[in-house]
Amino acid sequence: MSSAVPQRPMRADARRNHDRLVDAARALYAEQGVDAPLEEIARRAGVGNATLYRHFANRETLLEAVYRAPFEALSRRAEELAADRTVTDGMAVWLGELVDHGSGSRGLTAALGAALQDRGDGVDWSRDTMLAAATHLLDRAQRTRTIRADVTASQILLLAKAIAFAAESRPDPTRQARELLALVMEGLREPSSCVATERASRPPHT
Repeated sequence: MSSAVPQRPMRADARRNHDRLVDAARALYAEQGVDAPLEEIARRAGVGNATLYRHFANRETLLEAVYRAPFEALSRRAEELAADRTVTDGMAVWLGELVDHGSGSRGLTAALGAALQDRGDGVDWSRDTMLAAATHLLDRAQRTRTIRADVTASQILLLAKAIAFAAESRPDPTRQARELLALVMEGLREPSSCVATERASRPPHT
């Protein structure tokens, strides 16, 4: 039997302050990136620094709160792709959508990076959610021998994070990210899968 004490519901005024801080952080990240001063986020939210730190112990936990919804959406998408037997390469589809999100949002890439560093910063939920999503798709891909058996979910996410980070400041970041992902996917595939893909792409003999 668990001895965990249930969390008390947040008071209405505390919830308003929490939401203001998240909204202010989201807007400031879009303007200045995720290194924007926490003091400026508090100022824009109309609260003091002490209130900010009561809600968010550090920068990483605020990042998680701002980008929780995209992570939840990506997790649901992974479940859909893993369950859809008409999709033959769900991992590639999901990674494409992940790098699309990341290359267009410096904050999302930073939030994923913070979660994957596993520093005990209070971002366990993000790390566990994304690793579970990637593992779900990777298990299926390895069973069907479309992805190499020695690849791990952590490696997949680190590669996606690196691609999104590399592309986010480039012209047409979505296209750049997709091109980089295509190169990386070739390295992740089983050799037999690569040969089959190459043969399928060749024009018929005339």
